[in-house]
Amino acid sequence: MRWDDASSTYPKRGLCGQVAHKLGQRIVSGDFEAGGVLPTESELSLQFNVSRTALREAVKVLSAKGLTESRPRTGTRVRPRSDWHLVDPDVIAWHCAATPSADFLCDLFEIRLIVEPNAAALAAERRTDDDIRDIRQRLAEMGRAIETGADMVGPNVRFHTAILEAAANPFLGTLAALMTPAFSHMVRIVWQSDPAAFSMADHHLVMDALATGRGGMARRAMQSLLWVTREGLLKALSRKSTKQRLPAETR
Repeated sequence: MRWDDASSTYPKRGLCGQVAHKLGQRIVSGDFEAGGVLPTESELSLQFNVSRTALREAVKVLSAKGLTESRPRTGTRVRPRSDWHLVDPDVIAWHCAATPSADFLCDLFEIRLIVEPNAAALAAERRTDDDIRDIRQRLAEMGRAIETGADMVGPNVRFHTAILEAAANPFLGTLAALMTPAFSHMVRIVWQSDPAAFSMADHHLVMDALATGRGGMARRAMQSLLWVTREGLLKALSRKSTKQRLPAETR
């Protein structure tokens, strides 16, 4: 997994951006397998109805993100998944747009389990009054969404990202921005399958720990909240029998 240039994006508008998105989505979905060669420029240009110039620019985007490599006389080949910049926001977005696999979502959720409880502990120690007001507002939005049956995705994601930002660590803030598309996708899956997995009581426990500056309690409350959500995700993905991969002491 590459972390360098993780925040790099490409212009979404214009032919180049559209082709990069479509090709990237097809690669991460497996339409073009690792090690395989993409169709020729002529074929792709005809397929996407774009000039070769626009196509080449799109392929450069994919190459910069580790998905492809171009060589003279051999064409453009799809690189192994291990070479992809998996924390690149566009690569994550392509996975989500291409209906991500259960393994992809579970792997990402493991990152949440590892990072967010500790981030909550830091946030409890470092948060400002403005942070607390912002997080309370996000929590209130969640409550209204549940009461009215409105979309829960946005409020829930904003609640969690606000906590990451309150930890006052620039890397955590950047991680929150990178993971937002995937977080949103996971929340939507769970919300549509098992709304009970979003316990407002558990979210209030996190909020109370943050507001009173109790780092240890914030860590435990966030950990408990995420384990409930994880069970909802596994249920939604029909993965109840999935082998537990995290060490027992993280539970």
